[in-house]
Amino acid sequence: MESEYLYLVNIGAILLAASIGGLISKKLKQPAVLGQILMGVVMGAGLMEKTAIIEHMAEIGVIFLMFIAVLETDVNELKESGKSSSL
Repeated sequence: MESEYLYLVNIGAILLAASIGGLISKKLKQPAVLGQILMGVVMGAGLMEKTAIIEHMAEIGVIFLMFIAVLETDVNELKESGKSSSL
């Protein structure tokens, strides 16, 4: 019975770590998402047991993160900085 619900503890630990990473990142005057991503990398690199549920949720999270990044992209600003960025 305990192993069936272990993924909930793992998800809770991931969410807690991401929140802490976001707070630390904000205190360092960086975007909160940077701290959350870094904590995700740290947690995934060896602190968490890799299960199928966690892997699927991570893939869904990456898709949502990329979708949000596209929604927040300003096309006009992208056009203005295109030449200097490509150089």
